[in-house]
Amino acid sequence: MNDSTAYEDGRIGRQIMAAALWVGLVSGLVEGVGWMIIQRFDRLTNLWTQVVWIAPVLNGILFFALGIGLAVLSRFLPQRVWFPVAGFSIAFAAAAHFLALAVQTFLHPGALFVLALGIATLLNRAFQKRAVEALAFFGRSLKWVIASVLLVFVSTQLFYHFREIRQVAALPEADEDVPNVVVVIIDALRADHVSAYGYPKETSPFLDQLAGEGALFERTLATSPYSLPSHASLLSGLYPYEHGSEWLDFKAFGDASYPSIAESMSERGFRSGAFSANPFWFTREQGFGRGFVRFEDFYHSVPDMFYRTVFGKIFEKVVMPRLGMEEVPARKGATESTDRVLNWISKDDERPFFTLINYFDVHDPYLPPQPYRSRFSAEEEPGGFLNWRLGRGELKLTPEQRQSDLEAYDGALAYVDDELRRLAEGIALMRPDEELMIIVTSDHGEAFGEHGTYLHGHSLYREEILVPLIVWWPGGVPSSVRVDRPVTHASIPSTILDLVSAGTADSYGAPSLVPLWADSTSAESWPWPLAEMGQRDWVDPAFPVQSGDIQTLASPDWQYIGHEVLPELLFDWADVQQTNDRAQDAALESVLGEFRRRLPDRP
Repeated sequence: MNDSTAYEDGRIGRQIMAAALWVGLVSGLVEGVGWMIIQRFDRLTNLWTQVVWIAPVLNGILFFALGIGLAVLSRFLPQRVWFPVAGFSIAFAAAAHFLALAVQTFLHPGALFVLALGIATLLNRAFQKRAVEALAFFGRSLKWVIASVLLVFVSTQLFYHFREIRQVAALPEADEDVPNVVVVIIDALRADHVSAYGYPKETSPFLDQLAGEGALFERTLATSPYSLPSHASLLSGLYPYEHGSEWLDFKAFGDASYPSIAESMSERGFRSGAFSANPFWFTREQGFGRGFVRFEDFYHSVPDMFYRTVFGKIFEKVVMPRLGMEEVPARKGATESTDRVLNWISKDDERPFFTLINYFDVHDPYLPPQPYRSRFSAEEEPGGFLNWRLGRGELKLTPEQRQSDLEAYDGALAYVDDELRRLAEGIALMRPDEELMIIVTSDHGEAFGEHGTYLHGHSLYREEILVPLIVWWPGGVPSSVRVDRPVTHASIPSTILDLVSAGTADSYGAPSLVPLWADSTSAESWPWPLAEMGQRDWVDPAFPVQSGDIQTLASPDWQYIGHEVLPELLFDWADVQQTNDRAQDAALESVLGEFRRRLPDRP
């Protein structure tokens, strides 16, 4: 291109900036639509429809910044050098963006880089031949591209805004004097680290208070040792073999015919909202939004918006590890979760609310804010060794490293406990004359090497499935109740319906827990709780789940673990560490036979 006047007065620099912005906005629009198409093909993308405007806005900012840099560079380079460099730079950014969206799963980053170089070379060659016409086209059409992005932004946001208004307006009248209901899922919290369950450290003073004023279930089994099927059970009351949500069936919940507790509460006039800090396995993408008028999972902050774009994912995989950044990208902390829940509750004081909150801070990597991180440690910065996002979930820790992570884990629980207190106090200030029910549990536990594994999703030993369960409702639930009978947290939906309907609602799935504190004889015939998980043949062969499906049943005296391939196991409940397998004891053959008879068939 030979236009020295335009070059000297800066017009070409401004034209390049406009071209860069145009390419960024258009590539972002393509990305947003592309993600939605990819998601339709049963790909797990960890994002939602707002990406259709978030991607063009963020891409536009990045490409415009590139254009500004190139315009500044034009002041220091001759036109014959600068102009090809400018064209190639924009073309390379666009090519890398497209390839990362389309084929990053199938190509090594190095191969993707080389391919992007080749495509950028071809694009730049074509651009240089028709540069004047191309720049004029970018300049003329830029306003229409900007208008298109604004239209997508406004229409998307207004759609969700007015949809919530319509759904709330369509709710029936609720019964008088029903309590507001809060269900808290503290992700990856094992019961034996809650001080109300006998843990010697004071990790959970507020949970202890709730337990003392309500009902605590001493032996509660999660239905699965990882989040997806467990959350499906918490919403449906069903076991994994019934609801079908598993590793490779992660969208089963969305299209299911069985009811969700959110739908049931909406039918009773409750305004229902879910707030998830687990952006991997408790999201609208998996269908968990059914019945909720508000479901917040993604896009809670600008960093989270950026992370869920193509360039954000490249930054996570390529840049973050090299900078030593260990945290889950844009992790939503307990403080922000509490703030968002309180803000949502404050928007409507006419209806009772049902809200379900997932706090993700106790999940690895254990990096709570100070002073919580070091509260139970002599180290200034304990923890940070286990990190499944960086491939450090299947390693062996030294005793010192294990202890460090345990101390940080306890600190994370203390952090969430304080935020739960703030949540309850905030609701009491906003709704001083209304009753409140709080149910606290977890989706699964956490292993710290007890049976050769760390984290969760590897086995059905107690460290991975024994979770807390506390039901608190002054006046509706008696205080100081401790239930020793083994139960499942899948009973939470039926329990809620039982309590808010004064015992007149039909339960579904696992039975309501109310009889266990209302009728002392009910425990005698209580169904044995089940936990299960499907095979994960891509993990370490040392983990039980690698070689087949696993199921476990818990009676008042025993926990039985049945494996598709490996030998069955039987542990006395008094064997807290589960080090003495009794399955080979001939005197217990009748006990084993009863467990085999009761174990349901997996489809």
